Amino acid sequence: MPYTQQDLFFYNGDGIGSEDLTDYKLCGLHPIILGDILPKAGTCVNEGAKQPRYRIAQKLGFGAFSTVWLARDLVEERYVAVKVCYGSKQIIRSNEATILCQIHQNKHRKSGYNNIIKIYDVFTIRGPNGFHECLVTEAVLPLDDISVRQKCSPQQVIQQFLKAFDFLHSEGVVHGDPNYGNFGIAIPQLQKFDERTIADYFADPPVITVVPRDPSFPRDSVPRFILACYADTTAGELPGAAPPTVRPPEVYMYSLSGGRIGSVWSREADIWAIGSIAYQIKTGCQLFLVQGDLQNQLYQALRLGGAPPEDWSKFWDLEKFCESTKGRRKPVLPVFNKDEAWESRRPRNDPESEVFLDFIRKMVITEPERRSQIAELLRHPFLS
Repeated sequence: MPYTQQDLFFYNGDGIGSEDLTDYKLCGLHPIILGDILPKAGTCVNEGAKQPRYRIAQKLGFGAFSTVWLARDLVEERYVAVKVCYGSKQIIRSNEATILCQIHQNKHRKSGYNNIIKIYDVFTIRGPNGFHECLVTEAVLPLDDISVRQKCSPQQVIQQFLKAFDFLHSEGVVHGDPNYGNFGIAIPQLQKFDERTIADYFADPPVITVVPRDPSFPRDSVPRFILACYADTTAGELPGAAPPTVRPPEVYMYSLSGGRIGSVWSREADIWAIGSIAYQIKTGCQLFLVQGDLQNQLYQALRLGGAPPEDWSKFWDLEKFCESTKGRRKPVLPVFNKDEAWESRRPRNDPESEVFLDFIRKMVITEPERRSQIAELLRHPFLS
């Protein structure tokens, strides 16, 4: 049975405001504290090893497999975000780094290019927990930041969101993990401030001393302090790694059937996810309130997307979702009453609710081939 954070450390974190300390292990997170300059001297393993360049100023967040930091680029004299990934036993180049670099090396910059996060640098460091890929990008604000919601209309954000996906698809790229926490708003205004101003703004962040219960615990594998921040965790268990709140029916079915029907993540799966995220951008609420096992989660998706193909019933038990009336079971299909389900998702006291729901419903459809293409969505009245 694996050790918990409470077993190993006196600090009893919640895994929400800060990462779980047990993630600092071999092939886990890399220990970083404010003021570190990455890559530290002698730790970069790339050809033409890089000199220390990125001074860590503040913690921006953490995800399922990384921590993200605001840093000062001491060469270009600008602020950047540094994503430090989980460790590995050997040097590995991630798909994320490869695709972002290819996109930004492409001289033919089509519409939507500017809606893709800019990557400035990629390098790998050797630390006590393995080899860690580091991605240096522009810094962005999360979509759920209150200042973003106040200054940007939902239509503006959703339109740029669609343009970014349109560009990716035109380059033959499927996102694969399009969840709300993976998108943000560029903040070029950040570059106007000097380091002292930034330090004053983030003064006195919540800091917890890391104290192992066992005095012989290898201290170089964990940071001396943990900084609290907003979590950005995602699930990573199904093809595409997307969390249940944006996962389309065919991806659920692929897992439930052991790959015999359904499909892995695709462009059409991206479209379903865009609909889920666009709903959250506009309303502040999740479209799908997913709970329970995969079958329950699939059922919630089908209530809005529509009834499944008949051959799906071989791989999951629809009967348990049938409502009972006076002790008798109703037929299966009536439980997929799309109009009734969508009415419960209608934003209240919103004059745009009719056109908005029509926009979302064009993406959230069980049959992948019936989902609207991005070019069509960009012409929808909701965005005009």
